[in-house]
Amino acid sequence: MLPVNDVCTVYHGTNLFAAKIIRDIGIRLDAQRDLTDFGKGFYVTLNLQQAKSWAQIRAMHPQISPEILDQLNISKSQYFNHPDTKIPAYLAYELNLKELRQLKGKEFPLPHEPEWPHHQRSWERFVKECRAGKKHHYDYVYGPVGGSHLTDPDKIKVSYTKDQLSLNSMKATRCLSKLKIVACKPEGTHTKKSIIKQLLNHVRSLESVIDNNMFLLEIRDELMAIGNLTSQQADKVLRKSLASLQLNPIMMHEPAAYWSFSILYGTHKLWHKEYEMYMRKKNQVRK
Repeated sequence: MLPVNDVCTVYHGTNLFAAKIIRDIGIRLDAQRDLTDFGKGFYVTLNLQQAKSWAQIRAMHPQISPEILDQLNISKSQYFNHPDTKIPAYLAYELNLKELRQLKGKEFPLPHEPEWPHHQRSWERFVKECRAGKKHHYDYVYGPVGGSHLTDPDKIKVSYTKDQLSLNSMKATRCLSKLKIVACKPEGTHTKKSIIKQLLNHVRSLESVIDNNMFLLEIRDELMAIGNLTSQQADKVLRKSLASLQLNPIMMHEPAAYWSFSILYGTHKLWHKEYEMYMRKKNQVRK
């Protein structure tokens, strides 16, 4: 659950370009993504290291709402080529919990808390419904981060170390104050390539890597479906993307299809809306 204090510090991981936009024009809820764990909202965490990890990923895989670009009057190319998009950064806010709790909210316990077993199923159902596009009427929702379940796509896997607070209304975002932007040092490309090289030195082929990593296997299957690729073509595309993909456990909090879109389209276009259309169709097929 959220702290009992009247105030606390929360963090939002992103790239420096997006951080400056939030500072200059404020939080735009209409520009946030759908189909997330707790619905369309501005997400923060009490976990600084988690925000830093997300910042690294968001700097490596930048995306932005077309509406924001229109408001800024800049092109997609200008955004992708701007140096600030490649710099990880996090925003630190003071959150007025006393004011927040006067709003309509929903709080789930975290997995290490004694109440978790009594709320696990309702959390799973809530996350599954939000990821399928069902709307809710809460101003804010707090709880653990969800992840991909590797053996059952209809289930949601809970993170035992990561939390999230979605601010789903402007009333909730107004509980944030004292914004501070902190730029982080990008992770060295040499380090990432060294990790991938060490991994590949222990196997004979990409197929072996995939067989030992079900999430990569799921990404490959999505590459085949989204890009209309053969398994051999998908293997080749995935092999080329391993270093930039950054094999990081936090990746699994986005569905495999998300990373498949990132691999296929990267910084060539803004693909978030296309991704969400794909996921909506996929959810309809499951029903």
